[in-house]
Amino acid sequence: EYVSSFKSLHELRSKRYLAQDLQALGQVGLSIGILREALNSAAKKIPGEESWRLIIKEEIDGVSEALAKLERENEFVWHEKIPSSDELPLPQGSKIVSAIPYQPMRYERQLVFKI
Repeated sequence: EYVSSFKSLHELRSKRYLAQDLQALGQVGLSIGILREALNSAAKKIPGEESWRLIIKEEIDGVSEALAKLERENEFVWHEKIPSSDELPLPQGSKIVSAIPYQPMRYERQLVFKI
């Protein structure tokens, strides 16, 4: 339960940061769609333990406030179309490390244990 609970918390936070980045780029409608989708998925995955539930509810409240602010701003300033959940971009993976073969600098022996 711990892993699934905090997986949803990290998804919610990452979508919140993605929405902030998109808002800075001027894509307010897209960021509203991402926040709505994040709230819908987070509401389905609220954990059973009280301490975990409080942490996730605090994050949900923060995302809800950010969403309300963006919706008001979109109404008065931007007037952008809000995409449905099907039209939202999928997260792109990126490779941040690469494997390099191990080359020992000196002679190494295999350990042999006597049984």
